Amino acid sequence: MIDLIKKTMLTGIGLAVMTKDKVEDLSRELAKTGDLSEKARKELASQVEKQVKSTLQKLNIPTREEFLKLEKDINN
Repeated sequence: MIDLIKKTMLTGIGLAVMTKDKVEDLSRELAKTGDLSEKARKELASQVEKQVKSTLQKLNIPTREEFLKLEKDINN
């Protein structure tokens, strides 16, 4: 049961991180082609990071630190 919960949580976190990485890749590509300035790229990355954190909170997915603490508590 714990293994299933762990896998589910990791899948959710993985999807959120993957989405963030894809948007950051897109912003880098736009910056390279000149369609997006470096300042705008940094602002976009910041907004994406905020949105990912907000989404994780809304989905009630623990942070990495919370997850590691829980895992440590379970293993002890």
